[in-house]
Amino acid sequence: MSRRRYLVIFVLVFVCADLIYLNNFSVFDLPKRLYLLGISLAAALICLYKFSKKPKVVRTFGFVFLAAAVFCAGILYASAYNKLFFSGVREFANNEADVYGTVCSEPKLTGSGKYTAFELDASYIESGENSVENKGRIMAFVPCGSEINFGDGVKFTAKLLLPSENIDGFNYRNHLLSSGIVLTGFPKAYETYTARPTVMSRFMYFGHIVREKVGDYTEYVIRDSDASALLKGIMLGIKDDFSDLLYNSLSGAGLMHIAAVSGLHIMFLCAILERILGVVKFRLRGIFIIPLLIVFACVAAFTPSVLRAVIMVSIVLTARLLLKDADSLTSLFFAALVLIILNPYVIYSLSFCLSFAASLSLLIFVRPLSMWNRIISMKIVKLFRVRDDKKEKFIGVSEKILDCFSVPIACQILVIPLSVYYFGGVSPGAVIGNIIVIPCTMIAFSAGLINFVLYLIFPFAARICAIVVLYIPLKVICAAAAALKGTRINANPEFAPGAVTFTAYILFCAALYYIITIRAEDKLKLRTTLSQR
Repeated sequence: MSRRRYLVIFVLVFVCADLIYLNNFSVFDLPKRLYLLGISLAAALICLYKFSKKPKVVRTFGFVFLAAAVFCAGILYASAYNKLFFSGVREFANNEADVYGTVCSEPKLTGSGKYTAFELDASYIESGENSVENKGRIMAFVPCGSEINFGDGVKFTAKLLLPSENIDGFNYRNHLLSSGIVLTGFPKAYETYTARPTVMSRFMYFGHIVREKVGDYTEYVIRDSDASALLKGIMLGIKDDFSDLLYNSLSGAGLMHIAAVSGLHIMFLCAILERILGVVKFRLRGIFIIPLLIVFACVAAFTPSVLRAVIMVSIVLTARLLLKDADSLTSLFFAALVLIILNPYVIYSLSFCLSFAASLSLLIFVRPLSMWNRIISMKIVKLFRVRDDKKEKFIGVSEKILDCFSVPIACQILVIPLSVYYFGGVSPGAVIGNIIVIPCTMIAFSAGLINFVLYLIFPFAARICAIVVLYIPLKVICAAAAALKGTRINANPEFAPGAVTFTAYILFCAALYYIITIRAEDKLKLRTTLSQR
């Protein structure tokens, strides 16, 4: 087994350990035991199958020892993280406390319309004789109409509460902990003050200012409300201005990922930067691209999906700078490990789970599906009796057309159980929809960024360019989503994919991978042998 593949097994075992500790798994809970057993067996089989050729006893005991060591490390790390960052803050639960902190998110109106919610980076919390400094975040809910802005210092007194663990089957507490939010509070009154800025807070405030500018830009250059909201979502992943019709269309068609900044958008951004830096040596471009990606991640509010993509691309660019080969699968798991170390609860973030699952699914299944595309293309050549001098060109064109279908399919394979679990269904229309939507998204994102720079200099010229370049792709996306939202297949409300179901699906995907890969390789070898004869 290649040494860099050890990291894959390491992260899998580490995550299993985190799940056990953070979710309080009971050893007597049979479904969860089966789930962990399935994950562990899959990891063990892969490791033992691919391990370096040593005596079987050495391989077995070596793997068991390493797995046990990593498992213990995951448990200990999760425990230490909880005690270091969260345990001190949790002591204030169900107590009246004086809270000082800095607003670190855009204040938003809650669904009920009664409160304005914002995240507070707590600098000081005091209750009686107990106090802590610079630990944890608090989700504060102040009365509607309050004048609070990003970066304001806020002081209030309120009863602090632990978030609910179960809201309609959703673990709201773990969801907030994935963003570092430990407690919630409902202050009736508050005071604002000028907080002392730090280097990080200034950087975050810069991102906030750019986000506001982008919001003003989208509303100015596109007067259609749905198209304007969609452009803002594509550029920064902000969905606050989505109408119910637009949101339901994108969700029902399985195309909501275009409005969640992730690897797709980072790939578009890198393509733009590579073209702009064409005069710089290919190997040295990463020196300029990596800082710009970090700035973009700040503007996108450092969501787990964009962080995962930025870390992956940074590894590839760094490897290119050092004249080394970068392995995509290892880069993906390294990015996941970094995010988990920064906050173990990120494994409960929907953004992280969907982004990681889609990327992993693409890396695993795109190669065998591409081999089948070549096999199908060769059969088409034989069926239509294409001349020998045009065979390779015909096969190349056919493969590219089939890849338009295989790439969305490859992304969806591991995302399906998450879609069923979180959204109650899947959308087969997303496969066809992505063929139309992805090119339009590329145009909207790339042209939108370039046009934003023009807007900062000549606003009216930017509006003219937006009408010419941006309006049509945005309306095509809206129309495609509206047309395909009816393809959604809802799961049975009584069916909730549990641990056993997930384990079975993971093992099914592993078997599917090996079956389609081995059969494709055998067919390609056979055809190559026959052609040589």
